[in-house]
Amino acid sequence: MSFFYSKKYDGDYCIRNIFGIKITTKPYYLKVLNNINNKMNFYNNSINNLYDKINDINKKINDVNNQINYINENNFNKDNVNFNNIYYINKFEKPIVCTSQLCNQEFFGLPLFQYWSNIIIEYWNDYIEQAKEVNPHNMPNGILLHRKLWEFIYIIQALYENGCLKEGKKGLGFGVGTEILPSLFASMGCEILATDLDYNTEEAKHWLAGGQNTQNNINLLNKFKLCSDEIFNKNVSFIPLNMNNIPETLKDFDFNWSSCALEHIGGLENSINFLIENLKTLKSGGIAVHTTEYNLSSNTDTLLDPNCVIFREKDIKEAIKRLEKLGHYVYPLDLREGTYIADNYVDIPPYYKNNVHLRLQTAGYKTTSIGLIVRKK
Repeated sequence: MSFFYSKKYDGDYCIRNIFGIKITTKPYYLKVLNNINNKMNFYNNSINNLYDKINDINKKINDVNNQINYINENNFNKDNVNFNNIYYINKFEKPIVCTSQLCNQEFFGLPLFQYWSNIIIEYWNDYIEQAKEVNPHNMPNGILLHRKLWEFIYIIQALYENGCLKEGKKGLGFGVGTEILPSLFASMGCEILATDLDYNTEEAKHWLAGGQNTQNNINLLNKFKLCSDEIFNKNVSFIPLNMNNIPETLKDFDFNWSSCALEHIGGLENSINFLIENLKTLKSGGIAVHTTEYNLSSNTDTLLDPNCVIFREKDIKEAIKRLEKLGHYVYPLDLREGTYIADNYVDIPPYYKNNVHLRLQTAGYKTTSIGLIVRKK
């Protein structure tokens, strides 16, 4: 009879032999426990998702309360509102276009991109010519799908739609190198203080070699004459500055900015600290726009060299957490990478073999640019 049917137990398992076929099964109570564990995990995940939604709702309620308090404190009503400054009242509304976000191809298809790129195209062509000197292989002309161009136009648009680029506004640029933004903002009536590493310091040598240091020469910032010399000399000034040591005398600016500079100032903690400390230069309600390197490959491993940091998602969120804890408003984070062809093409060294440079390989990681917009409390 044992040939036709037999059974024995091996630990928690029952082994049956039916007509020579061995069947191993779990006892019923183990199946029940497994189902209970699965349901418990499902309910725990549901509860965690519910907590996240509650936190989001509480944050929105807090934003609305802050907006109401701001209006009450400033005694706004329909008779005394200056609609030229309405962005101060709406400071917690969603941005028109720009938020804290990743570089992606979609941005290049917006009409605003065409508008601003037409204004700075001469500078951009010169930037590409300098890149050719660093990368002397056969590099194509007219590169537009480039993350650096995205950074410049992102900064311009973010400041523009937050009401910063108008007559009498005061702006502070960090690590400006030879970029065109001080000249552009001066042409729009802004008073600009441009800063960069003192070219006599050891830290500046690398940037001097790549033609990316102001060399304490303010005239390099108006090379393309976006404004007359008279307006430039009136509206733009320059001081050498180390971003780790911002003088307390720099204050009451309406806005400030930097373009991929903060990741080069001594390590991750220094970079996050700058994102906080730079706000001391602003008035209450002032706008800070900063771009930096972002790791698309990993949220664990990354480059943490004192000379160059590649931010992971968790590093960006840590910076946002610290800023919000201090009461500042960080524009909502959009980490969509994009679905267009250029969003999926990774440029590898030596760069610029093709007409696309939104994603690149840096120290073995797939990277791009990210922008953060912060409104000071």
